[in-house]
Amino acid sequence: MKKLIVGFGDSWTYGSELEFPQQQCWVTQVADLFNADYKNLGTPASSIGYLTNQLFDFIKQKPNDYKIIFMVGLTGLTRYLSYSNALHEFINITPEANYRTTNIPVNGRPPDIVIEFSTLAGEMYRMVECVEYNQFIATQAVALFQNYCSRCNIDIIFFSYFDLCTFDSALVDTSLIYPTTLTYALTGQEYDIPKIRDNEYFQGKLFHPNKQGHTKIAELLKDFYDTNYSRD
Repeated sequence: MKKLIVGFGDSWTYGSELEFPQQQCWVTQVADLFNADYKNLGTPASSIGYLTNQLFDFIKQKPNDYKIIFMVGLTGLTRYLSYSNALHEFINITPEANYRTTNIPVNGRPPDIVIEFSTLAGEMYRMVECVEYNQFIATQAVALFQNYCSRCNIDIIFFSYFDLCTFDSALVDTSLIYPTTLTYALTGQEYDIPKIRDNEYFQGKLFHPNKQGHTKIAELLKDFYDTNYSRD
C-alpha cells in the first residue's frame, strides 16, 4: 500500500526561509526517502495547541487508500492558542507577536499580526504562563495524537525543534518521542541565536535550517521511524 507522510508543526515544518518551501522542506524530503506521498500541515508561528487544529483539518479530509505516517513537530513551549470572534479564526500567541493562522504566505513568512490581541497576550504571560501549564498543554497534544493514531492504525513519531519537552511515561508513549531537540541533533548545541547561524545546517538563514539542514532532519526522522516501526 502507498504511504502518506503527514507533517505537523510550525515554520520548521512548513519550510520557512527556504527558496521553495514546499519542495525543499523535510516533509517532502522524508517522503522521498519513503517513496511516499506527503501532506504538509505546518503553519508558521504555530503553537503546540494549534497542532490540534491541524489534526482536525486532516481528519476532515482523511484519505482511505494509504498507509499513513504522522510526523509531529512540537514547537516553542511558550506559544499559546486563542481564538478571534471578529476574524473567525484561531490565533497563535507567541512572545514575539500574535499571528493569524490563515492566508499563509507561500514563502513561509509569518501570517499577519493581530494587534488587537496585545492586551490578551500580556495578561496570558502575566497570569497563566508557567512551566507546569506548558507541560500540560504539550502532554495533552501528544496524548490526543497518540490516542487517535492508535484507534486508526496510524504510525506516529514526535520531536521537538528547539524546546525539549519531558513527558510522563504513564500518560504517553515516550518511546515515540525523539530523545533530543532537532537543533541539538543537528548541531550538538541547543538553539541559540545568533550563535546557531554559524553551523552548516543554519548558515545563510536567520532562524531556520537551510536546505541541507532539512535534508539532515529528513534522514534523522526516517532513522527514528525505522527504529520504532522496524516490524514494517
